Amino acid sequence: MRFPYNTASYKKNTKRQKETENLYYAFFNTTPAGSVITTLHEGKIIDINESMVKMIGFSREECIGRTIIDIGFYPDIKARDNIIKLLIEKKSIHNQEMQFLTSSGDCHYGIFSAELIELQNQPCIFLSIFSITGKLEVNGNMEAKTSLENGENSVNKFEMLFEYIPDMLFVIDYTGKILHTNRAASECLGYSDVMFKKMHILNIHPSDKKYDVVNIMGRILSGETDRFDIPLLTFTGEVIPVDTKVVLTHWDDKKAVLGISREK
Repeated sequence: MRFPYNTASYKKNTKRQKETENLYYAFFNTTPAGSVITTLHEGKIIDINESMVKMIGFSREECIGRTIIDIGFYPDIKARDNIIKLLIEKKSIHNQEMQFLTSSGDCHYGIFSAELIELQNQPCIFLSIFSITGKLEVNGNMEAKTSLENGENSVNKFEMLFEYIPDMLFVIDYTGKILHTNRAASECLGYSDVMFKKMHILNIHPSDKKYDVVNIMGRILSGETDRFDIPLLTFTGEVIPVDTKVVLTHWDDKKAVLGISREK
């Protein structure tokens, strides 16, 4: 039998795709950005994360299977129509202001990004929002795409999600070795991607906090906690206060920890 593709390359892409999908779902359920995936035309809610649930006041059970219109998310349905038109034309939208309604009918303001993706063999919208109601400044930039049939292209789009989120992203193994970081981590801390991959998690925390880092790692791996506020250390020695949320995941067929750090 002759195969119309390179099987070794296919397996490699499939493995890599699975790793990025695992990290994507870990991120989706960990990020402070409210995120929801809906079908393009009907607006049926396929998935919604905890941050969005808290933001709008509906439970996950009240959302899944219903449409974004049913839950009254948009104050003006024309706003969704405009988003659809832009997505069909440009495939993605970044850092735009919008209004949305909570379950109590309150109107909130947010900065949103949206991506036209393919999921479950149908076109969908991946929408992420940072609420700016009561805040002076919020920046967000998120890109994602989950076409399960497009091999390398799908993987690249998954990786774009991590590359452009405004929060610092760290993937480390259970020994504390840094496996992967995103652009925000490099820009905020001043280390290059090559430097990060030669570093241990202790290297990016102040020396007087190293014991705390070791202690918190033990608590994370034992499932005792999923967040901490130990500051980070830049390349120039500056200490940056952050809040970090973590989740256990897999990377390169190994158990790993995904950490998302946001400056206070």
